[in-house]
Amino acid sequence: MAEPSKDIERVVREVLAELGVVSKPGSAPAAAASASTTVGPSVARPGPRRVGAASTADGQLVLCGRTITLADLPDRLDGVRRVVVATGAVITPSVQDELTRRGIGMVRADPQSTNPERPPVVIASMDSPLDADLLVKALQTEGYAVESRHNDCLIRATDELAKEVAGGRSLGVLLTRHAAAAVCLANRQPGVRAIRGTSPEAVSADSAALGANLLIVDTSAAGFFAVRQMVGRFLRGGVRECPEVFRKRLSVDSTDK
Repeated sequence: MAEPSKDIERVVREVLAELGVVSKPGSAPAAAASASTTVGPSVARPGPRRVGAASTADGQLVLCGRTITLADLPDRLDGVRRVVVATGAVITPSVQDELTRRGIGMVRADPQSTNPERPPVVIASMDSPLDADLLVKALQTEGYAVESRHNDCLIRATDELAKEVAGGRSLGVLLTRHAAAAVCLANRQPGVRAIRGTSPEAVSADSAALGANLLIVDTSAAGFFAVRQMVGRFLRGGVRECPEVFRKRLSVDSTDK
């Protein structure tokens, strides 16, 4: 018995073939060689458009085309963390299943763009009842490049995150029972603007007001859904600049955003 996802993919490809988006299985390749297909004496429509693939050094794979099927994925996806597809592209279920199985995120963006504005994220956990791996997988599915770390020392956890976020290119998230102490420790590090997550609304407001680059969440007081919402609000703004009013007090130099 055929797998449902493969049946769905076959139907999708057949429908798209009828619309001229992709070539029918077994059809002659001559159709793809032409830039357009003539219909009648004066009406022309674009010919089939195939998918092009380009892999970048940072583990990002860019697929350009109107439809993406398993046949369009490279033979090897080792080292790929994120796949970028055009905003209006049709993604077959089997492709989505394969990317999910491999833990590869997918981003919809301008097909000419190979660098969507989603900064790398470092998630650390220290004495947290919440499984950080669940959060990592959820973010990867949305296209974030995520690095996960587990620590048994709060000081080491905040020190490591401080090094990651102080350069102004990454964002950090710390999951812990000891949120108050972690915020205090983190904000003693140069270039760090840590906030404590209490609600999605507060995270949005505090991140914008302080230009936060590190979110610390007390996972003993919030479940996975609440944590996921807070982290989503925090990451949505990308890497923020430190507000001018705080730059002198925080001793932020010109290289730190």
